[in-house]
Amino acid sequence: MKLTCDMVTDLYPLYKDGLASSDTRDAIKEHLKECDDCRNFYRRYPFQDKFLRKSAADVFENPTHSSSVTDGFNSFAKKMRRNKKIKIVLACFVAAAVAVFAFFKYFIPEQKK
Repeated sequence: MKLTCDMVTDLYPLYKDGLASSDTRDAIKEHLKECDDCRNFYRRYPFQDKFLRKSAADVFENPTHSSSVTDGFNSFAKKMRRNKKIKIVLACFVAAAVAVFAFFKYFIPEQKK
């Protein structure tokens, strides 16, 4: 199978990750033997690959990668946690008020005149 330079360039991620079929790998190897441009591309691509593929964990764990999106998300999450705490405390007060009302209503007899 004769591959064009564009095809070899497009197939590189599959080839590098070992996901290409054996026929595809053989065709790429044959093309690389003949084409200097593609061979040079394959030699320098790992550097580009490391630059372009930063994991999400690295971005969030490394403080030098701070961005306005993550800062905005963090402030929103902080507000939501604070609102959740306020709602929990308010629910506890309401539950306590209902319990006190029920206690006085059902367990303490009313005085008749």
